Amino acid sequence: MNKMTMVLISCLLAVGVQARTWTKTDGSTLEGDLFSIQEKSVRIKVVKQDPVEVIKIKQLSAEDQAYIAKQKKERAEKKESRADVPKDRTAKWVTDVETAKAEAKEYQLPILLLYTAPAWCGYCRDLDEQLITQDEFQAYANQNLVLFLVDLSDRDAGKEWEANNTALVEACPIKGFPHTYLLSPDAKNLGSVQYYEPTWSIQDYIDKIEFLRMK
Repeated sequence: MNKMTMVLISCLLAVGVQARTWTKTDGSTLEGDLFSIQEKSVRIKVVKQDPVEVIKIKQLSAEDQAYIAKQKKERAEKKESRADVPKDRTAKWVTDVETAKAEAKEYQLPILLLYTAPAWCGYCRDLDEQLITQDEFQAYANQNLVLFLVDLSDRDAGKEWEANNTALVEACPIKGFPHTYLLSPDAKNLGSVQYYEPTWSIQDYIDKIEFLRMK
């Protein structure tokens, strides 16, 4: 396990994600969050583990299957209630919280806050290359996110920024770099969103965003 993964795990655990206990038909159990539901399987982020586990729905207990069916219906209803976003919208990184909040309220989209310092943080540059600049992530962001970038490469300027944004920093602590949070349109913290390279796919990251968005 590399240093980046260890840092990100500690940040996620600090958020205190509440997991569900799942029971398989063979009697075994696991603790995890229901990230996404496919036609015949579910994707579950197991507590204290990096990978997302794919489990066939028929391998889970009747109680779990009923829970999945309810979640599938509720999630579909929430997606239908989302405000229309122009199909030609291109999500661009903004650097001012008020600008991010205004755009988020206009489209009723969550804000993805990224703390980064690419001038001296190699992990931040890795995140840019492996996730942020990828077409799959950009296509999702165009319809689903307001992107808010806080570049703290300059330590003195970073301290000044923190002093001018104390409420945001208190709600979304800077716990190493890079670090991302999902915020509501009015900038309330919905949870930490980390990319566990190389064990996560971009879809895993998107599923975590959708999981927090649905809570």
